[in-house]
Amino acid sequence: MDSNDISANDDKKHLNFLIDFLESEYAETLRKVAKLLAHREITFDLLWAIFLPMSILMTTCHTTSEPRAFRLLDLSREYYTNGEPYWRFTYEYVDANKNFPNTGQEFQVVKSSFTIRQFEGSNKISAFSIYPIEWHSDSDEIKAKLVRRGYKWMSLSRIHHMQYQGLAYNGKSTPNGYDGGHKHYVNGRIMIDRRKSVFVSCFLYLNRHIDRFPFQF
Repeated sequence: MDSNDISANDDKKHLNFLIDFLESEYAETLRKVAKLLAHREITFDLLWAIFLPMSILMTTCHTTSEPRAFRLLDLSREYYTNGEPYWRFTYEYVDANKNFPNTGQEFQVVKSSFTIRQFEGSNKISAFSIYPIEWHSDSDEIKAKLVRRGYKWMSLSRIHHMQYQGLAYNGKSTPNGYDGGHKHYVNGRIMIDRRKSVFVSCFLYLNRHIDRFPFQF
């Protein structure tokens, strides 16, 4: 047995010792977590048990009511000025890069955060506005839907002139949807060009006296 094998065996022994110690030291907490999860519930103090760093979270877009996914980076227990505790969760997701014309990078990773205030008793995990995707009743289908939509979204990142029938909206983009603006229904030819969207808006405003264009934006 060479030195590498001896070192690997020592590491394994140390790891097993650590696991045994943690399971013994936190046995009561682990039993409580297991009991709650069996009913798909969790308490405020034990939120750390389901919100694991690098896990995938899901929520629903306020604008389209479609599912969205984020990756959890970290969590911390903090306090308001009145002493009330809350959990802060920092997450990341991929979004279009608004500076694409200057950087040449179409997509970027964006960070944001959300909080969960203290609550009494236990809550259903799926009742939170954002929660780990594996606790959705149909998580496999949701994951597949998100992947399909992600590929389609990426395929439309360049310039496209196409027929579109469905929902459109305007306003300020946020992780939860669009704040401000309004929804409207579109049925006609549209142009998709994120790089030129600002210039299109200016063009329409400057030419607002024209009743009808031979194309639609």
